[in-house]
Amino acid sequence: MTGFLALCRFVARQNDAVNGAGASRADSLAAVFGLTFLAILAVGIAAIGD
Repeated sequence: MTGFLALCRFVARQNDAVNGAGASRADSLAAVFGLTFLAILAVGIAAIGD
């Protein structure tokens, strides 16, 4: 999970460097959606095991 966050931060820094400061707001929103999806998936997989 921390690797995913590190990747998102790296992409955001690169995006800001290329497209100007503040360009990564959409990327951070995508990261939130991605983490939410991964959390829901993990809960679903854990529920299957019960």
